[in-house]
Amino acid sequence: MAPPRGSTTTRVERRGTVRRAADWWGTAYLVSGVLAAAGVVFAMKLWRADWTVPFFDRNDALAVAAHFKTVSETGWYESQPLLGAPFGQQYHDFPTADNLQFMAARVLSAVLGDWAAALNVWYVLGFVLVALTATFFFLRIGMSRILSVVLSVLFALAPYHFIRNENHLALSSYFTLPLAFWVVHLIATGQPLWLRRAGVRNPVLAVLTGRGAAVAASSALVVTGATYYGFFTVVFIALVGVASWWRLRDWRRLGGAVVAGLVVVLTAVLNMLPDVLWSWRNGSDGGALVRTPVETEYYSLKLTQLLLPMPGHRVQLLSNLREYYDDYFPYRSETPVLGAVAAAGFVLLVVVAVSTLLGRRRPAAGSTPANAERFRTVRLMAGLALVAFLFGTLGGLSSLFSFVTSSLRGANRMSIVIALLSLAGLGLALDAAVARVVTWRPHLHLAPTTATLAVGAVLLAGGTWDQTSAELVPDYSELDATWAARSSFFSQVQTEVGDGAQVLQLPYSDFPEASASTGHDFESGLDYAEVLIPYLHTTTVRWSAGGIKGRTAAEWPAAAQDYDAASIADQVAVLGFDGVLVDRDGTVDRGAELESGLDGALGAPSLTSDDGRWVLYTVPQELRDAAAALPRAELDELRDAIRQPLVATPGSTDPTVGGDNTVNSVDVQNDREDAVAGSLRLELTTLPGVDAVVVTTPDGTRTVVPVSDASVDVDLPAAFAPGTTHVTVEGSTDGGATTTATSLSVGIDHAAVLQDDVERLDLTP
Repeated sequence: MAPPRGSTTTRVERRGTVRRAADWWGTAYLVSGVLAAAGVVFAMKLWRADWTVPFFDRNDALAVAAHFKTVSETGWYESQPLLGAPFGQQYHDFPTADNLQFMAARVLSAVLGDWAAALNVWYVLGFVLVALTATFFFLRIGMSRILSVVLSVLFALAPYHFIRNENHLALSSYFTLPLAFWVVHLIATGQPLWLRRAGVRNPVLAVLTGRGAAVAASSALVVTGATYYGFFTVVFIALVGVASWWRLRDWRRLGGAVVAGLVVVLTAVLNMLPDVLWSWRNGSDGGALVRTPVETEYYSLKLTQLLLPMPGHRVQLLSNLREYYDDYFPYRSETPVLGAVAAAGFVLLVVVAVSTLLGRRRPAAGSTPANAERFRTVRLMAGLALVAFLFGTLGGLSSLFSFVTSSLRGANRMSIVIALLSLAGLGLALDAAVARVVTWRPHLHLAPTTATLAVGAVLLAGGTWDQTSAELVPDYSELDATWAARSSFFSQVQTEVGDGAQVLQLPYSDFPEASASTGHDFESGLDYAEVLIPYLHTTTVRWSAGGIKGRTAAEWPAAAQDYDAASIADQVAVLGFDGVLVDRDGTVDRGAELESGLDGALGAPSLTSDDGRWVLYTVPQELRDAAAALPRAELDELRDAIRQPLVATPGSTDPTVGGDNTVNSVDVQNDREDAVAGSLRLELTTLPGVDAVVVTTPDGTRTVVPVSDASVDVDLPAAFAPGTTHVTVEGSTDGGATTTATSLSVGIDHAAVLQDDVERLDLTP
């Protein structure tokens, strides 16, 4: 603000004031960053960690680790020739705009020389970055520097950050959110967005250093960091843009908000443009990203989940309460939780929202202009938090949106937005309360800074204690031992099969997301990402796992394992594979049946891991020679048949789908240009009262299979035309004359097609 006319303040004095303010702000950022770093070191006991071993080795963390390794090896994550053998992994089939973590992977891997260290450093650095951007946001909305620092640290140490961890690295890197909500705040308060920097003569420099550039960078960064956060930002920009226009009737302000939203959308499009072009050239992969509207409610949040303590709370009673709720109430929903301080802030915002709607808005007696502005911002935070809750809650706005698209199913991610808004509202309310107390009770001789410092110290200590626990600390000794053992075994595997060798991994698992079941009779629920473990510990072996599901190029191992072991051995010989790796943890009988067959076809295992989990078979030279001796044309046809199998997919069990009361169905996909002869094999389960199963092919042929017990096997020879063959499966209660119209009469446990040209393959010398 310029000094009033007649002021004796000199330009030098004004510059000194600005410099001191900037220094003070810089100190706030420094302190918040240091405290956040100290907080995560304390919470995770990082002095115990080996930074070259990933801090997390379960579920999605394995997929994230594979991304970091791929980036370090190839420069980017989209293509990995060592996965999805023999074709290689093409991640274009699973589009994402979350490119910021991959950029970080490339830079940090180059600097540190180790992809695992890069992964861990990026995760920990995220705590510091969150604290810095939250400090920026809190200061910009008018919060005191002390509470901005304190609450930014608590926001960085939010339970959400530890729950998401390296499993959902893009989500745990939520430092882009405060920047995006600074833009939302500007729009909501009617401030112009696209300003150049005043006082700068160079027009280009004025644009690049002005508010407009910061708004553009914030809008682009949020969707590059995480698609979900970009989507949330667009929702709130649209909301506050319309509300601001309604209040001010200023079309320029509305236009500015529209441009900010377009920056988010266009950045997402640019991030996914390579995926779009890939799909345009190679056809879309409809099976890679499969979402259903009902999943939106499964991955929503509830008020009780937000307010309850975090899992593993230091107070045993509170920990037990959380565990009881998560175990016995439906939809655990990835455990959204705010933490005590943010929960208190959310309750405050709900009270403010309700009182604003029901009461008269009038300034409190004796309220200062500063406090009046704080309360206006608190009301804004309350409105935004209420919308965030209504969007993310079970059966909320996200459920309605799922009828448009269910690709973004995880509405519970909105919990971190609610945490940001709740802490913002609480901080401003506390600032106002401190100012009011100091004004009302001057005899207490409390300076505002001293009082705020005391409040901040209590919040920081109590909040950190509440939001951290021993359960957040990875078992570093176990991680290190497991990592060393796996590295040792797979190093032996790489030596055994040789550089550049191809290895078939059994059992097959869908990637990058598992279906409810892979459907094979020796499958026992192996986590989908565990198939990446061999890749993480080798550098030259080409593994069959990791291909993006939905294309036969990735799913051929699923078809191969439906044949007997002798046929599997012949198929890998024809394809030029050098070995078969069995993961016993993925089989019901610890691999007994599968290995019994492979012993006869490939001989005794070459290697077995010390823990007995993995068994390696190498392909005998005589089997390779037998495959190589086949006529060239026949060999090429067999390779095409194996690598482009007929894929049988159980259809919908919902009689309302398609409107034809189809009880059950199977779709057989043939990607080749000619019809293929084979046998459709179905493993079915029927309900009591069903005495026959009727299978109907597209040409109207009905095959009636009598039912003697609950389990029924069907073997139906057929020629499958190019494209999709739709086969219906229905139950009957009168020997097949008519069929029942209930989706529960027949369940399809497994569906497979054995091709005649592959089934008759016999290379045994």
